[in-house]
Amino acid sequence: MLWQMKMAWQDALKKALKLYNVSHIQHVILAILLWFEKSDEAPTQIALSRMASLDKMSVSKALKSLEGRGYVKRYESESDSRAKQMELTAKGRDLANILVPLVEKTDEVFFARLKGEARKVFIQNMKLLGQQF
Repeated sequence: MLWQMKMAWQDALKKALKLYNVSHIQHVILAILLWFEKSDEAPTQIALSRMASLDKMSVSKALKSLEGRGYVKRYESESDSRAKQMELTAKGRDLANILVPLVEKTDEVFFARLKGEARKVFIQNMKLLGQQF
């Protein structure tokens, strides 16, 4: 049932993001970069990968696509020449500011059937299961 719920949730997100031609992973990266920007931090690809709980290859591929479309700019870190840092372009910031509320609304609609205590228990159980990893 967890698998079926995950697939239904991902399908809802995919439909919401389709208009903007952005994958869920790309949205997560844009949202995290927006968060880093608001906290005045310049993230490395490794920090971004850890925060998103995504493997380095998936992040690298998604960033390459976002960079090619003008949403993200990547450059060498000033403090570590082996590390890549990135930032949103104005176009990427505009898109992230559209997508974050869109995905939040999609999540709210998807999970709307869980109300009150049922939602609290669901969240507690998901956190409990997630602690294993």
